[in-house]
Amino acid sequence: VGVLASLSSAGTTLLMIHFLRRLAAIPAGVAAAPARFRWSFLAVALAAVAVPWGLYLAVLGGTAGDALASSSLWPALWPVLLGAVLAAALWRWGGVLPRVPEGDIAVPVAQDAIRLAGAAGAALERLDGVLRRWPVAVASLLGIAVILAGLMLAGQ
Repeated sequence: VGVLASLSSAGTTLLMIHFLRRLAAIPAGVAAAPARFRWSFLAVALAAVAVPWGLYLAVLGGTAGDALASSSLWPALWPVLLGAVLAAALWRWGGVLPRVPEGDIAVPVAQDAIRLAGAAGAALERLDGVLRRWPVAVASLLGIAVILAGLMLAGQ
């Protein structure tokens, strides 16, 4: 669980750095968010830093010196550093990665699923056409009757 939490932290760092880069790339002519949204964003950012420190000091009874000791800092910082290195690699070599079309990442998956559903629907339509023929339907009904009769006889 600890390794997964650390990898999640690295991924979160990567996503946040990517978000900040995308935010910085917004052209100057785009309208800014209203002040009430900016203040709420800053309040959440401040809480994201202050609440864990407050919990550490209040609940665990630790001190700020304990939290800033080198033995405590490295286990907490290596996932952030890994995320930053991955963000730098993405920035440097991101041009060679395949491009996802505009919109949701589900677009390519949805297109494949639609194609697969169409093929499955056509196959089921052909199967239904075969099963609707009288000889096949009668043979199927006779087979089901024989199976049910055999089950009834076996139950006695």
